[in-house]
Amino acid sequence: SGDDFSPTWLPEGRQILYSSTTDEKREDWQSIKMELMTYLKMPLSVVLRADALSEPAEIYLSQGNGNDVVRLTHHFGYDGEAQRSPTGAEIIYTSQNEGRRSLSLMNLQNQNSRPWNHFEGTDHSPTFSPDGKKIIWVRRYPASEREALFIADSSSANARALTEVSAFYQSAAWHPNGKEIIFSSNRADKKYFNLYILNLEQNCIRRLTHSASNEQNPSFNGQGNMIVFNSDYLGSHQIFTADYDSSGQCLPEII
Repeated sequence: SGDDFSPTWLPEGRQILYSSTTDEKREDWQSIKMELMTYLKMPLSVVLRADALSEPAEIYLSQGNGNDVVRLTHHFGYDGEAQRSPTGAEIIYTSQNEGRRSLSLMNLQNQNSRPWNHFEGTDHSPTFSPDGKKIIWVRRYPASEREALFIADSSSANARALTEVSAFYQSAAWHPNGKEIIFSSNRADKKYFNLYILNLEQNCIRRLTHSASNEQNPSFNGQGNMIVFNSDYLGSHQIFTADYDSSGQCLPEII
């Protein structure tokens, strides 16, 4: 068996999207790697690099009790980080494509998928705004080892950077008000990932945590007054909750 990860509920609360390595491992990852060498025209040393090819996984849909599992993707390599639209009709996800990660959109009714955008670098970790009109994601430029948060219309038009390209970014999530974004980054301390709030209306960033540990995968509750995240503050990664304090200095972000 493989690993199951990145679960998320569909809006009606009866079905769960998640990623799993189970089928890819059953289908023999060693054979897949050799096929990818031919398909991608890459040497094995490149195929095996973590930044060239993530561990293979596929995206699945199941009932909340784990029954009636449907495999949604059937691609070489990694498909994951799936997030549903507020209507539940579509999902956007990260897919390994030609040796890099990019974003794809799938219609859940007919399971047809298509590239959401076209970029020569790496795009990953997408999520819809509460009203479904915007999408945020993380972009890494081709010649850079640094990333930035990006935002665009749900059609992929009007893409623009929200943060400077100076660090690594992870796990961005929307506040229910659609005006704030919480994310994890090592922008202040290159060794540790802490939590930050980006105010879209004021174009400023406020740091939430200041610890010598890694805080990641934050999200808001439905009321927007609490956050949940994982942290290795106590040594191993554990789940923490905290009240959301909207006060504090918000510093302008110069792009």
